[in-house]
Amino acid sequence: ITLTSQKGGSGKSTLAINLASEWHRRGLKTLLVDCDPQHTIMTWHRFAEMDGVESPDVVAIGSGITTNLPKMADGYDVVVVDTPGARSARSTEAAAVSDFLLVPCKPGASDVWALQSTAKDIDHITEEAPHIKTGVVMNQTTRTTASKSLRGALDHFPLPVLKSSVSQRVAVVEAPNEG
Repeated sequence: ITLTSQKGGSGKSTLAINLASEWHRRGLKTLLVDCDPQHTIMTWHRFAEMDGVESPDVVAIGSGITTNLPKMADGYDVVVVDTPGARSARSTEAAAVSDFLLVPCKPGASDVWALQSTAKDIDHITEEAPHIKTGVVMNQTTRTTASKSLRGALDHFPLPVLKSSVSQRVAVVEAPNEG
C-alpha cells in the first residue's frame, strides 16, 4: 500500500505510521517504508525505539525502488510505503510496484487541485499496471462546510473515493508521539 499525493501536508506520513502500527498491533508482519527525503517515518521510528514502543519494521529507501522494494516486501503480510509530497521518481517507482495506492486529500481547494495532478499520474501508472487499485481517503475532515464540500467535489472524480474518512482529531496527530 503506497500513500501518494503531490500535495505536501496531506497527511501521508501520519496515515502510514498509524496504518502500519495498527496492522502490526494486530499481529500482521508489517514493513513501513520511508521513501520521503524528509524521513518523517525514520524520525518517528527512532523516537519509538528510544521510548521502548514496539513498532513495525521500518526501512528507508531512496533509489532502486522498483527492484529493491519487492525484495524487501517478501515475507511480510503488509507493506506500507510513504512517499514525498511532490511529483518524483520515488513516488512513481513505489506506485508502480504497489497493489494499492491510497491518496489522502484534505478539505481545501489547493488539496483538490493537487489531487487532479495526482490522478493523472496514477492514470499513467495504472495503464501500465491495471491490477493496481486506488482510493482517495478524505483526511483531516471536520464538521464544516469545507469538509462537506470536499465530498461533493469528489463525487465525480476519476478515482474512487473511500466511504470512510479520517476526522481531524488530536488523537490522530498524537498517536505517533505515543508510539
